Amino acid sequence: MTLRKLFRDSKFLIRCFVFLVKHHSLFSGLKFQGRQDRTVYLLGNGPSLKNDMEAIKKLKGADFIVVNFMANNPLFWEIKPRYYTLMDPLFFTNRKENRHMESLEALFDSFNRVDWEMTIFIPVQHEESFREFSRINNPKIKITALNTFSSYVASDNARYFCYKKGYAMPQVQNVTIGAIFAMLNMGYGSIYLYGVDHTYLDSLKVNDKNELVHVYHHFYESAPNIVRVTDAFGHHNSLAEELQTIVNIFASHEQCRKYADYLGANIYNLTKGSQIDSYERR
Repeated sequence: MTLRKLFRDSKFLIRCFVFLVKHHSLFSGLKFQGRQDRTVYLLGNGPSLKNDMEAIKKLKGADFIVVNFMANNPLFWEIKPRYYTLMDPLFFTNRKENRHMESLEALFDSFNRVDWEMTIFIPVQHEESFREFSRINNPKIKITALNTFSSYVASDNARYFCYKKGYAMPQVQNVTIGAIFAMLNMGYGSIYLYGVDHTYLDSLKVNDKNELVHVYHHFYESAPNIVRVTDAFGHHNSLAEELQTIVNIFASHEQCRKYADYLGANIYNLTKGSQIDSYERR
């Protein structure tokens, strides 16, 4: 290893250690459980999921991991997912500026009515606020915090060491990244993806007012929704900011694929029309 690579990896490891100490998570996190011959189905919330409903329902009894507001949809109660992932700050912020408060109240109510064993993965930095905000008191629910420290400026050896220990993970610019990583470290040998369209470039527009907008097509909506690109608290992104976010998302998928290769696991994309090019299509 050259001095430059040694310095780069040392800097990565030091920054990772500082993150763990700051969040009191040096001895926690989701460690790699050992690869097993098991299959899990990840359901994103892209519009294509609507076309796959019948195929998904036929998988009843399989292991599922779902994301975001899926618990507000009847499909949630049919498939009874074993895992759930929340990564966006909107799920952990109890403020009146959060424009999703009504949906969040319904989501947390659903969690408290779950009658099967389910694990919810969240970022370690939001664990305390999530427990207070959600008021989950369901003994069937287990909350597991993920260490979300990330950096691509390191060798594969340094990154994968930290990934397997649960100290770090690929950059979570999209909830599916957190879900895929969690399933890899849970030891699943095969991960199948539904509803991960990621067609951001198709839906991104600039209107006549010079405002950046998205034409959203979520599977649970009957018509497209044109909204200005903003976060849950009203910050309006510029085109440059949004494009950088998109680059980070696809770069993280590449990191997940490489980590899966390292672990000897497989990720298959079953999403028709998906723009993700990191995983084998099925």
